[in-house]
Amino acid sequence: MVLAKSGGDHYLTPEHILYVLDSKEKFRECLQENGYDAGLIDIAVLSFLAYFPSSHLGGDKIRLSRPLELAIENAVEVASERNLSAVDLPSIVSGIALLKDSLAGYILREKGHSLQGLLKSLSEKYK
Repeated sequence: MVLAKSGGDHYLTPEHILYVLDSKEKFRECLQENGYDAGLIDIAVLSFLAYFPSSHLGGDKIRLSRPLELAIENAVEVASERNLSAVDLPSIVSGIALLKDSLAGYILREKGHSLQGLLKSLSEKYK
């Protein structure tokens, strides 16, 4: 996996998470059922990641980017509002979609027919 790099550390971003999720067949089916273009997601996310200096994993530390930290905080809040005892995949996707300054958040909010439909599909397929 290639990660964004700053200094000696590697950073995992919301775009990495969306890209990995998009590679899973059930997730991709949920995207397509709700009007998302999985090919567009691949191209957009890979183009975004290409703008950052990157490196293959080595001995350096892997850190969460600040946007990914915020996405996780959002996901925990969403799960809590849904009275869940743990964060589930729809909560993680919601957490990313709530990010205003993130390509991954923009794609989830704006590039499909219905974010709510996507979340419902994910809840049904990932029980």
